[in-house]
Parts: sequence; C-alpha cells; structure tokens
Amino acid sequence: MLDGTIHLVRLCYCYSSLDKRSKSFNEFLGMQTYDPSEADGANYTYTFDIHRQAYARVFVKTKDGTLDLADIYGSPWQEYQVCGFDTLWISHPDWSRISEEEAIEIEREVSDDILYDYAKDELNFWCDKLLDETYVLVNIQDA
Repeated sequence: MLDGTIHLVRLCYCYSSLDKRSKSFNEFLGMQTYDPSEADGANYTYTFDIHRQAYARVFVKTKDGTLDLADIYGSPWQEYQVCGFDTLWISHPDWSRISEEEAIEIEREVSDDILYDYAKDELNFWCDKLLDETYVLVNIQDA
C-alpha cells in the first residue's frame, strides 16, 4: 500500500498545483501518515484499489479541496500499466460508524465530483453502504 500511496500523493500534488491550491495541499500533506490515529485533522480515509495492481490510502478533512476523484479516475498509473481505479472505500480513520446522513452526503460528493468531468453515459458507478456501516464502497468503470 505504501508504494501506491506515494504515487497517489504525488498525483494529488500535480492536480493541486494545476488548480493553484498549494495551501490546501500543504494541509492535506500534513495529514498523511502510516498510522491512521496520527492523521491529525483527518475526518475521512480514502482507500483506492488500483485494479488490483496496488492500493493507495490518503487521509482528508473533507473531499473538497485536494482530492479530485474524476481526475484520479482518468489518470494513468505508468508504474502499474493501468488507468484510474475501480474501487474506493471511504471510511473514518478510526473505522467508526458512518451515519446514514453522512453516507448520503458522501454519495452526493462522489457523484458531483465524477459527473462534473464525465457524462452519465460514459461511466457506471455506484455507492453502497449495505455491506458495513463503517465505510461507503464506491465502484466505478467505463460504460
């Protein structure tokens, strides 16, 4: 997971620089740690499955800001010879329960992010909270 995370953080830096959000990136970078209990200020953990070639995990205060899921989905991972990701788990760093209201908000943020860059007919994606109350599962693939 460490290798994938390093590549993901680097990718987030590139997109943050393009969007001229270096201040928010510095805050984001300060939350990245191996031990989730030490991710000061982080409210969420985003764990990406990069087509079973690698996994990457980042901690964020909110999804808005440094983490652009549509950009990450469309990004090539030359190291793994794949593009994007196919599964994402969104949880709290301490694995505490995600409330129904919170899950609805997470699903809205994910949908707004993805559909800002992609048309509805380009992708199949869905969010699921039925498996476990500690995370929201996001699956995404080209249509």
